[in-house]
Amino acid sequence: MENRVDILFFAKLKKKNKKNLAPIYARLVVNHDRYEFSTGFSIDEKLWNGKAVKVSGDSQQAVLINNYINTKKLEVFKAYNELLLDQQLITLTSIKNKVFGIKEETSKTLLQLVDYHNTLFKSKIGTDTAITTYNKYKVTRRRLVDFLNYQYKKKDIYLNDLKLEFVASFDLYLKVVFKNSHNTVVKHCKNLKAIINLGIQYQWLEHNPFLRHKTPYKEGNKSILTKEELAILESKVFTIPRLQQVRDLFYISVLHRISIF
Repeated sequence: MENRVDILFFAKLKKKNKKNLAPIYARLVVNHDRYEFSTGFSIDEKLWNGKAVKVSGDSQQAVLINNYINTKKLEVFKAYNELLLDQQLITLTSIKNKVFGIKEETSKTLLQLVDYHNTLFKSKIGTDTAITTYNKYKVTRRRLVDFLNYQYKKKDIYLNDLKLEFVASFDLYLKVVFKNSHNTVVKHCKNLKAIINLGIQYQWLEHNPFLRHKTPYKEGNKSILTKEELAILESKVFTIPRLQQVRDLFYISVLHRISIF
């Protein structure tokens, strides 16, 4: 997916101050995300050239504002090129961090969180977690890596850039591309939500962007054993004692239900 990076400037004519001057705002656009901020400048409506995106005239104020606009445009595209050369994520957060000098150490990524969660989960195997569940989380990670590459042509994504549409697209991707059953998709989405909740707990992100995404399981079709199938089950000899015990308990429960009805 080709990245769209742009910065737009405009005068908010409906927000004039007491001197009847309109404030000039900027809108940073990265793909589908946007961030709007005030430039700190205000201008007479008649002097603002919206088509050319500049202040008309050669007054000191016009030169100052136009220089600011040109400088900010250069800063945005410089940030974009630096991220591109370093093979970093091109997101609203990463561009904004560079333009405004925000330390990127505070910005965690999704796969960083997934790896942290899975490492923590693995350390608890044998106490309050199971290796089978851990293996399922590893599969969810692989699906996320595939999805990021397929949907966004990215290796990772910042947590602050996650939105509801991410999990909705992930849901659809699993169904269409991987042909996963409904309940398998639900399980992966629930795993992802559990990981995100850990991130919220550790304050890696402020809120759960997937909170409104509902993932109910569907009940499978329950088949009823025939008398012939029960007879086969009863006569089956298991070499593993544990399986023999499970079979006996199941058979007793079936006979108990039959006696009730």
